[in-house]
Amino acid sequence: MDVPDLGSGGDDNIRGTSLGHTRILHLRHCQQLLATLIFVPASLKYLERVWGSVELLKFIVVTVAVSNIIAFGLNWIEYFVIGKPELFLYGMRYHGQMALQIGLLVAFTQLIPEHNVQLFGVIKVKVKTMPMAYLTLSTILCIVGFQNPWILIQFGWFVSWVYLRFYKKTTVDSINGVTYGDRSDTFSLVSWFPPFMHGPLTILGNTVHSLANRFHLIPTSSSDIEGGAYAQVPGGARAEAERRR
Repeated sequence: MDVPDLGSGGDDNIRGTSLGHTRILHLRHCQQLLATLIFVPASLKYLERVWGSVELLKFIVVTVAVSNIIAFGLNWIEYFVIGKPELFLYGMRYHGQMALQIGLLVAFTQLIPEHNVQLFGVIKVKVKTMPMAYLTLSTILCIVGFQNPWILIQFGWFVSWVYLRFYKKTTVDSINGVTYGDRSDTFSLVSWFPPFMHGPLTILGNTVHSLANRFHLIPTSSSDIEGGAYAQVPGGARAEAERRR
């Protein structure tokens, strides 16, 4: 009985599958590059005028570097728990573009939250709704299996918020002349989420904030970060946002 030769057909199928994956990868990278070229330069130019070159550079380095370090650490944890080094150690290549994109949206939410943006010449959305829309898309894609590179949006959002909330140095019209972060209620962690999540997140946020203060991980402040006690600082980031409203 003649046995059909399946070797060449199998090789063709493997090559075809590999070629398809390569094309999808190139298309995805082209989409990321296009979004970066359209959105990022204009955004950086605006933030440079508001913050200055040094503070903008710090924000970029922190958002991109820390997000990628967290993603790298997550891959190692997944490898130790699940195995599959070909997937978690060698199969995921992250790029900083998505972390930077969501970080810029977070910065705009801090500065001009009520500003309307027109998308595709048709849809009008407020700036403050855009980060969570991007984050929701990332969450859905990660759940269905596209961790690479969409998980970077999760980390970029959180890292950029933490930096702007606690660490970014701001020159203000006050006795000390310098303050750190944006401690306003409208930029708190719970403000990003629906009301039914505010209770548990407030408890968690206050607990983590107390521990961070105890171990001097964040600059000290006389106001409660997540609880709502906040005195407006003239000239600060939130004052700038209020003026722009």
